[in-house]
This record gives sequence, structure tokens and C-alpha cells, in this order.
Amino acid sequence: MRRPLPLVGVALCAAVGCGPLESLEMTGGGSVGQSIINGTPSPAGSYPTVGVILAVGTSGSYTFGQMTCTATLIAPDVLLTAGHCTENPFTGVTSQYRLYFSLTRNVASFGQSTLDLPDNTKQVSAVAPHPEFTMSAFNNFTGGLGDFKDIALMILEQAITGVEPSVLMEVDDASAIAVGASVEIVGYGQTDADDQMTFGVKNEAPSVINEVGSSEMQIGDVAPTPQKCHGDSGGPTFMEVDDDKIPMQRVVGVTSHAYDSTDCHRGGVDTRVDPYRAWIHTTMVQACSQGYRAAEYCGSGGGLPDPQLPPQPDAGTPDAARPDARRWDAYGYDLAGLPEGGLPPLPDDTVRARIGIGNSCSATDAGPVLAALAVLAPLAGRRRGRRRREQIG
Repeated sequence: MRRPLPLVGVALCAAVGCGPLESLEMTGGGSVGQSIINGTPSPAGSYPTVGVILAVGTSGSYTFGQMTCTATLIAPDVLLTAGHCTENPFTGVTSQYRLYFSLTRNVASFGQSTLDLPDNTKQVSAVAPHPEFTMSAFNNFTGGLGDFKDIALMILEQAITGVEPSVLMEVDDASAIAVGASVEIVGYGQTDADDQMTFGVKNEAPSVINEVGSSEMQIGDVAPTPQKCHGDSGGPTFMEVDDDKIPMQRVVGVTSHAYDSTDCHRGGVDTRVDPYRAWIHTTMVQACSQGYRAAEYCGSGGGLPDPQLPPQPDAGTPDAARPDARRWDAYGYDLAGLPEGGLPPLPDDTVRARIGIGNSCSATDAGPVLAALAVLAPLAGRRRGRRRREQIG
């Protein structure tokens, strides 16, 4: 049986856990990984933390480039990606290369018709794959879920501002990773399992967890379920975690490899982030202490931020005493000027269905929803619109 292929490119570097990070002068990136199959191109502003790793190599008088992997911004100057994305993407050709990160949604022409880097591209200055990750571990793997520790961080030479970094799932919420759970997948990989030239455009899709292991999980399965392919490697799987903390949308996985020898025809396998959250935190702190990150991003040590409880209203204000005031406020409604009697009860499933994040609303429970929405109707023009999916209907 042909061994499952990593779904992303390879990259370069040294692990923080084994010593200092390795600076990238002229070193490398990764080979083309996975892209989203049965997804749709991401519109402007969608999943703003997800971008693409580009590699530029030199050999003698020749310069060449390619897209290698997908990655997620988890701090202004730190990317989360796959360990195999830190391998040299130009192995056998050159050891002289640089890696870059771009949030541009379409880089399909890079390395094909142009070597011009997109605007606002940032160079990768250091990488840190998990200290126990090795590419050779894939050699004898025949399929299914494994334990490859295929996860890594990349440090940017210059931070990206104006984008709120993604937040990772906490260990306490790991029970949400279950067969059948809904997820969102994002990546720059192939959109056709059999056409290697269909990569380079940021795509997204809803998918589902199909199998769960202690450190990996299968995302998607056979068509038409959306799934990952080459070029998506290192990219995120998102899940909405309902634990009263914000943001609800958290990174739960990093694209790693194909499920079996069918390659992109049977879903992809993610490295789960929850078993490696402590390593990610420690590596970010070490990158600060070793001088790889700017001091302004090393406050409180520079570690991984946690999801937070939303701000509570002042106890002395009328809003604080109103039933469900905080929960209504979390959905993006302006509470000022509501009647003294407070808001009507908030039926969890029905109201969440109406705003697009729950199950469909049945006729029997529509009454409480309509009553609640009637109170909110005069405030429709003052919605704050803080969540992409908060749309009534």
C-alpha cells in the first residue's frame, strides 16, 4: 500500500524544545500540500487569520518559488502550522531558500508566472517543529490515524497588525472533539483531488469529524463531504465551542496527512491541538526569552492567550439585573433602552437556531422566539454585528 502523503509542503528549521530556534537566512519551505475539496473560495474578510506559506529558493543564477503550506496567525508574530511544513521544499535542488507568509487569498500564479510576493507579505525568521516530529516517521505508515506530532510554529520577522489572532481550543473543552461534530476547514490546497494544478486559492467549507484518536482526527471522508488535499497542510480546522467564553470559534486541528493510499479521496487527517497546547505556549515563551520575538509581543511572557469570559455589566446598571442580559449582549444586540421588565427568557436551541448557530426551529417552540425577537425588533438598526454568523433567518 502506498504510504499516505503529507497534505502540505515541507519547510525548514530547528525545534525550540531541543535548543535555540534556527534563524532562516536562505533556507527553505515545503512541498505543495492539501487544499479544500468541495469548498468555496473564501470571500474578503472570511477567516482573516488564515494565510499561505510561500517559498523562494536560489541555485546559482536561478531563482524559483512555490506555495508550500497553509498557516494560521495565533499571535501578531507567530504562525501555527504543520511540522512537515518546516522541511526544505526544494530538497534535491537547493538548500538556499526563504519562507514568507501572506494573507492574500489568491496566490495561484506565484511560482508559475511570477515570483513577485504579494503586498504585505512577511518573512519567516525562525521555525520550531515539535521536537519529536520526524519526516521519516511517515515512511512506514500505511493508513488511518497515527501519532506523528506533526505540528510547528513559525516566527515572523515583522508582526501583522490589524488582524485579531485566532484562539486555540483549551484542554478542558477536548470532549467537544467527537465523531459527527461540525467543523469548518480552510486552506489553499487542491480543489480537485486528481488535478495538482488546482491549488493556490483560499477555500473554506463546513465539514465533520469522522474519526477521533488521542492526537489525530480524520476530517471528512468520501465525497461529497468537504475534505482536505495537497496544499492544505498546516491549515486550521475550526470549531465553535460553547463554553460561555469568547471567541466561540477556536482552532482544534492542523492539517497533516492523507487518511490512506487513496490520497485526497477519503478525507484528511489533522493533528489535534489540545494535546500540544502546553508545548505551543512554552515554545512561544521561549521564543521571547531567546530574542526571536519583539518585546511588545512578549508581555506576560508572550505565551498562548486563553479564551475569555465576556465582560460583565456593572452591577449598578439596570442591564446587570435583567434576565439573560449578558447572553443577549453576547449575540450583538444593543441593550440600552430596553423596558424595565427585562428581556424575555432565552430558549437556547430555538433562539440560536434563529440566528444561525443551532438546529432548525420547530413550529412548537417558535412562540418564545417570536416574542423575544419582537422585543429586539426596534433595535435592529443598532446591532453591533460582532459575529459573522449572527444573521436572523
